[in-house]
Amino acid sequence: MLARSAHVQRCACSQRRRLSVWGRRIRARPVAPASASAPAVSSSSGPPRLVDVNVRKASTAAELRAAAYLRAISFYTYPEGRSEFAARSHRRMKADTEWETVTKKVEGRDEAYKDLDVSCFVACVADDLVALPGPGSSAASVSGSSGGDPDRQELLAALRAGLDASAQLPADPAAGVSRQLVVGSLDLNVGHTLPSEELIGRQPKEDPRHRRAYLSNVCVAPAARRMGLARALLRVAEEEARSKGVQWLYVHVVADNQPAVKLYCEAMGFEVEQAESEGYARSLQRPRRLILAKELA
Repeated sequence: MLARSAHVQRCACSQRRRLSVWGRRIRARPVAPASASAPAVSSSSGPPRLVDVNVRKASTAAELRAAAYLRAISFYTYPEGRSEFAARSHRRMKADTEWETVTKKVEGRDEAYKDLDVSCFVACVADDLVALPGPGSSAASVSGSSGGDPDRQELLAALRAGLDASAQLPADPAAGVSRQLVVGSLDLNVGHTLPSEELIGRQPKEDPRHRRAYLSNVCVAPAARRMGLARALLRVAEEEARSKGVQWLYVHVVADNQPAVKLYCEAMGFEVEQAESEGYARSLQRPRRLILAKELA
């Protein structure tokens, strides 16, 4: 997980959320053709590739529900010793809450976000795994329509194992749309500042309501991390921000999360604009944070 809005981060004192920078089954409209598509991503160290990754703005209830589920497994911790049934019930409860929250935001019904234009993005991959491996068999032995690539099949099996039905988008054969898994998500918030946030961007000086935006709730499914999905999500979000006339893009990160800071600053061109003091962060009982900024050409 990469980034979470400060409004949510302040709940860390309850120890029910994990600060980091980095269900109900529903029927949905057919998944529309991609409005933006990221190139295939892979890791240089050689793990299985996620090919044909598609990043788009969430426009259906199923896509928003899937994004909510990813947040539930990324931003909450569960006490050790609980049964799997109890943990699963808790995740679904949190996913329901997140689903209601993100839906209100993107529809403009959240009073706290009334001065923000919020868009949710999802990263999807084709779920062409024919069947999960049975007891005693290897995931790599499962073949599918991906040309029998055992590495891809093993990866899809791992993704399926870590996601419930909430993260699956149904197929629509009539429209030529295959079943998909939602494996990443983020929010783009266009406006002056996020609700109840102390770290506020300083640029631009003129019309920050329409020319400033913040990234939040950046998360990737555990089995799909370190494969370039976060960068794919960020690239599409940046293009959307430019199309809306945004000049400066911001994101909040925990200061000691070096992988996230490296991703934003080295890979995506962000720079540190402000940093909280240790004393201030300690007074709020949470890790010290940075606000990173990027000027969009």
